[in-house]
Amino acid sequence: MELKVKHILVSFLMAATFFLGGGRNLADVVPTSLEKLTRVCRRAVVSKVVKLLDIEGVKIAEAEVLMTLKGARTMTDRIYFVAQPISVEDTSHAVVGETVLLFLEPEPANVEESSPFRIKLRKAIGNNQLWVITWSGRGRLPVSRIGQTDYVEVLADAELAEVRLPRDMNTIPLPGSNGRVRFARLNDVARFIKRKAQVGSGKPTFQAARHHQQLNESELNSSTQPWP
Repeated sequence: MELKVKHILVSFLMAATFFLGGGRNLADVVPTSLEKLTRVCRRAVVSKVVKLLDIEGVKIAEAEVLMTLKGARTMTDRIYFVAQPISVEDTSHAVVGETVLLFLEPEPANVEESSPFRIKLRKAIGNNQLWVITWSGRGRLPVSRIGQTDYVEVLADAELAEVRLPRDMNTIPLPGSNGRVRFARLNDVARFIKRKAQVGSGKPTFQAARHHQQLNESELNSSTQPWP
């Protein structure tokens, strides 16, 4: 079983290196930006993870789409994506109950259609597309509720930041993080993505669910600050 799982993951990695790399070595994942993620992804959605599936040892997340920011809307409100690393530096994962902003690309794996993995996958997700998280998992940004506002969580350390926001986008710090973790308003992020993707028009809306992480608004710095 372990050998079979390893073979499937190797297939994912080989195809991902060809399909997602575009000449970029996946062993050297560099920081990216909200604009780059928007440009390279096929779909950008806010979603709630509702289930984790195990298909031949590969974790697949099932998520409910709450808001589509880029990409065609489908007949179903469900998406499925690989929820584990497919290479050493990949950070892809998922937590049941979390709300996340996802930047996704079609699963590029060359696993044969007749393989046990592919057969069981089709039984589990039907004809739905299987996705991978863009930029080796960096295209996954948690969404939290602070007071009555929904925020996207980003790492703001100048040296460690993996996803840079526009310099003029206001953020607030996570208490106790020494400014290394900051929050940007979901509506601000959504407007930026929709504008860059040139998809739809008007102000995006998002109905927050009860599963959001709750933070005490009084714990936050009352003034918002632009991205450093």
